[in-house]
Amino acid sequence: MSWLRSMFVLGVSLAVWAPTAAGADANASWPQWRGPKRNGTSTETGLLREWRRVKPKVLWRANVGIGFSSFAVSNGLVYTLGNRSNTDTVYALSAKTGKPVWKYSYPCPIGAVRHEGGPYATPTVDGDKVYTFSKQGKLICFTAATGKIAWQADVAKLSGAKPPNYGFSSSPLMVGGLLIVNAGSNGLALHKGSGRLAWKSTGTGRAGHASPVLFRGGGQRCVVILAEGQLSGVSPVDGRVFWMTALPKGTLSYKICDPVPLGGKLFISSSYKSVCSMYQVTYDSIRELWKSRNLLTKMLNPVVSSGYIYSSHRESMFRCIDPANGHIKWEKELAGNPILVDDKCVILTVGGELILAKLSPSAFTEFGRFPVLDGKCWTPPALAGGKLYCRNAMGSVACVDIARR
Repeated sequence: MSWLRSMFVLGVSLAVWAPTAAGADANASWPQWRGPKRNGTSTETGLLREWRRVKPKVLWRANVGIGFSSFAVSNGLVYTLGNRSNTDTVYALSAKTGKPVWKYSYPCPIGAVRHEGGPYATPTVDGDKVYTFSKQGKLICFTAATGKIAWQADVAKLSGAKPPNYGFSSSPLMVGGLLIVNAGSNGLALHKGSGRLAWKSTGTGRAGHASPVLFRGGGQRCVVILAEGQLSGVSPVDGRVFWMTALPKGTLSYKICDPVPLGGKLFISSSYKSVCSMYQVTYDSIRELWKSRNLLTKMLNPVVSSGYIYSSHRESMFRCIDPANGHIKWEKELAGNPILVDDKCVILTVGGELILAKLSPSAFTEFGRFPVLDGKCWTPPALAGGKLYCRNAMGSVACVDIARR
């Protein structure tokens, strides 16, 4: 495909790109990993303004098995995955009751290495289909309402590359008619309607654990792939590499958190003995602006509010970072995954407590907290229709009503 034709198809694809599962009521949908824009931000309003006098209410609880898959919510169904007895199960739960509407199981080793194991990737809903991705590379397209399989593909076989250390974990990204996952050095894309291979990485390097991110910088749109030894920006249409930078050996070894776009820049962070870095991206190049050890996030994804970066450092301190230089503006003794919503922030801590707060570069202001789960909570919650969906590593799920009453 010529460069000119690639750009034309890309323009058409991106013009129609959207998480189409949102339907008429966007507030009742959370169609993919980290929300409608994959950045941990919700546009919902009408939520409780403080939790000290009026506490959130748990509407139902369920158990889906061991794992770290978050939730996609659409048309009254809540999609997630879990593992029992080396068997993965895809669940479609009723948003009202938590009862399974349909489920589908397949053999998959639990892979409990330094953690409980189980599936990592979050389902992606698009139109009347839902897509799931297993740690062994099984990508399945289901009819969202019924669970009927439309197609399935073996991404590990198609990529020809080794899986990441802990198995495939990226949540599928939909761009136009293509479904993109972090496999190989620079990603892999399938046609969403058929599961046929659209393009794959030219290299055979090992993928990272972060999910693909749609990014605009340097006058173009691309998909950012954070792999084992490199960070790259590729064309969603044909996988052509626009720019790439090698990551120094021994740094960013655990690439679990997604790259964070900030205008024409990219922020990345990773494991405890590594660094965080800010990059400037142009049309065909990338250069490092600064690096520091002030925000080592590992698996707790950052959010951006008013241009500042907020996340958990070493699973112990919640920090605000200045994107200009990486300096710490403030820190708070807690750790968890945040969602920005209705001018506030909801944080599910690693210990299972929900916190409502307001974030600014000058202060962390708390408006109440509420214990919801026990055990390890590394998975970001999902928010749809005033209901917050939370889980722990052992598969306990809680649906919490945070709407104003």
